[in-house]
Amino acid sequence: MTDLVQDVRFAIRLLRKSPYLSTIAVASLALGIGATTAVFSLMDALLLRPLPAVQAPSEVVSVVATTARAPERRMMLTWGDYVDYASRTDVISGLAAVARCDVSLVSGKLAERVPGLAVSPSYFSVLGLRPFLGRLLSPLDEQDSVAVLGFDLWHRSFGANPRVIGSPILVNGKSLTVVGIAPEGFRGTEIGGRREIWFPLRAYARISTGAIAPLTGRQDRKQPWLNTIGRLAPGVSVVKAQSVLDAVAKNLAATYPDTNAGLRARVLPLTETALGELRPLVLSFTSRLMLAVALVLAVAAINIAGLLLARWLARRQEIAIRLSLGASRGRLVRQLFLEGLVLGLLGTVAGAFLARISLPLLGRIELPSSLDVPGLRISGRVLAFAVLVSLASSLIFALVPALQTVRLALTPALRGGITRGRFGLREILAGLQVALALLVMIASGLMLRTLANLRSIDPGFDPSHVLVFSVDLSSAGYEGPRVAAFYQELLERLRHLPGVRAASMAAALPVMGADLRVDLTVSPEDGPLTRVGEESQPAVRHVLVGSHFFETAGMRLLQGRDFGPEDAPASTGEVLLNEAAARLLWPGQSPLGHRVKLTQTAAPFSVIGVVSDATYSSLKEKAVPVLYLSHSQAQQSFIGSLLASGMTLLVRTSGEPRQVLGGVRKTVHGMDPLLPVFSVSTLEELLASTIGVERQATFLYSCLAFVAMALAMLGLYGVISNAVAERTRELGVRVTCGATPGQVRRLVIGRSALLAGAGVLAGLAAAVPASRIIQSQLYGVEADDPLTWFLTPLVLIGVAVWVSMIPARRAARMDPVAALRSE
Repeated sequence: MTDLVQDVRFAIRLLRKSPYLSTIAVASLALGIGATTAVFSLMDALLLRPLPAVQAPSEVVSVVATTARAPERRMMLTWGDYVDYASRTDVISGLAAVARCDVSLVSGKLAERVPGLAVSPSYFSVLGLRPFLGRLLSPLDEQDSVAVLGFDLWHRSFGANPRVIGSPILVNGKSLTVVGIAPEGFRGTEIGGRREIWFPLRAYARISTGAIAPLTGRQDRKQPWLNTIGRLAPGVSVVKAQSVLDAVAKNLAATYPDTNAGLRARVLPLTETALGELRPLVLSFTSRLMLAVALVLAVAAINIAGLLLARWLARRQEIAIRLSLGASRGRLVRQLFLEGLVLGLLGTVAGAFLARISLPLLGRIELPSSLDVPGLRISGRVLAFAVLVSLASSLIFALVPALQTVRLALTPALRGGITRGRFGLREILAGLQVALALLVMIASGLMLRTLANLRSIDPGFDPSHVLVFSVDLSSAGYEGPRVAAFYQELLERLRHLPGVRAASMAAALPVMGADLRVDLTVSPEDGPLTRVGEESQPAVRHVLVGSHFFETAGMRLLQGRDFGPEDAPASTGEVLLNEAAARLLWPGQSPLGHRVKLTQTAAPFSVIGVVSDATYSSLKEKAVPVLYLSHSQAQQSFIGSLLASGMTLLVRTSGEPRQVLGGVRKTVHGMDPLLPVFSVSTLEELLASTIGVERQATFLYSCLAFVAMALAMLGLYGVISNAVAERTRELGVRVTCGATPGQVRRLVIGRSALLAGAGVLAGLAAAVPASRIIQSQLYGVEADDPLTWFLTPLVLIGVAVWVSMIPARRAARMDPVAALRSE
């Protein structure tokens, strides 16, 4: 034990004697470990760590419905199926049903949109939650007019006032009494689906509003609308629960063949369902990012290995003397490993600090969806990962001088000379650094090309100077003609605001997505109707718009006319099509005057115009067929009537869009103070968000590429500088024999370029299979893009030549007499 303490002290003294080397080594390791730890904390929060406040999360599961044809597709449960599955308390001790329900919350004079959840009474007990204040819903709670507030909502909207317990609040115009505050950090069981208010499931029917409200809340076996959260019974595994519910599902299919034929139940761990269908995308994204930072860490470790090898060469004679005096090679190897371990621990502390301060920035990263990443933190698991990475790195870079010690020949070492070939281990390590850095740089280059390609795409509309916000009249009880009258008056008032050039609205904006599709039939030349839908061609997307929508959105009218005053509620129904829909329905013809008949709509609609295609989900998608229906005629369409109450408004301004936000809020609240204005953004921000993942990936890969290149060049600089120092006598002889300063510079720079070139060749060979990993992230460019593969090595070799200029100039200015006397 005494020897071990002495070795640790000796390792610390050596580091203190070489502050420059120690600082470089710790800084290099801190960058590698810090980046790796930060990315792992993101993976931990999204994929590994249980949701905050949930007790024993490994016992919590979700039950979903699947079909024999599509076993991987997860569907919600009907009320009847939920009741039957919940009855099997022998395997699932409690099964709670939940239904999403965003609501308008009024507290005092403030109205805001709040994401809510209707839950069965056992919801909070199944999750093992304890209230921060008051109480939570329980199986003994018989009221349907109570609510639990989220901790953040309580702070934000109620000033963390404890007196809110027992006070009434208005939720979608219905009075609910606050009975408790959820524990801090709890936002529901869906990552990215933040919930801030919970109320009883039995209150869902009278509180829920919006387009899908008429289709949910039914206590039958026809309409699936429930998600479930359950806790496994003591001693029961997921496999056991699955086998029991398989039998239940089989019995239900036999008993209710009309509704349950082909349906199966699937039991999934909560940690797997928290991300839902986005889990594979997030896993793929974070895995690629982790691979990139692992390469940076490898470059850092190799860099430190080169530094320690250089110091070992400087101590070579000292180590040989110690061996000749009786020191064991094992003791010396242990000292070298302890020296690496001390460096690793210092790098871990610095890396954890870097990771900690970078978490707020990493938390704002745009993932493959608008996911709200739960609070990133350096948890025990993350800290353990950082220590493990540090130990592995320490072993790797301490292994190099340790192996040299084991193989050290005493006689040449005692003479003090350094016998080296043209390329030694240090040169190999430097070339390996260059190769690994090239891999990250190629990934960065490919993402830069992808981002440039995406930004060059014409979205089909003008996003500049457009403010976007949403209003939902259903939460305030507006129905029928009152909806159309309210929006018409609101648009007129908005158009008269200072700085407003145009205003309109739509149920689905470009880039916000128009996922609602409708099967329809068409009548060419008033002949027999032809169905367009799942059995023949893809259904057409259905978008409800207000007057002057295309002008406000900056879309081009190609044929016919726009919606106008003549398109009154009682007049013959009219629609506009985009170019893709026109090509789909009447290829090679003008669609004007033709008719389309929407599903569940009595009379057909006449086509009065064609507008340009626009991006509706992603810039990567091809133009999709879209049918536009006037909001004034929404009641003539079954789907239009469902969409009419909740609209997104656009306000085109002459200046900065957000400057009119105050006037917009005042206008809406002046018409109805109980209506919240929510989802405020600009059209430019929405368009930018469609490539947010690619933009963030490009930024992160570029940062990692810069760090990797800097570390590789630092290692290369050290090798070239040491080589110049070791070849002082040789260079002196060359100068004495007539070598010019230019020839000396070229000799040194050529060696650097040769090392970099060898590393580039090795990197290119490894990049051939490695680049395929990010192929799915690319757009408009292949993984083997010739331009990227040509420019990236060129840049790397150019920087290598540049960093070798300093030792090259030092060699060229060498005094030959002093050089010859140096040995």
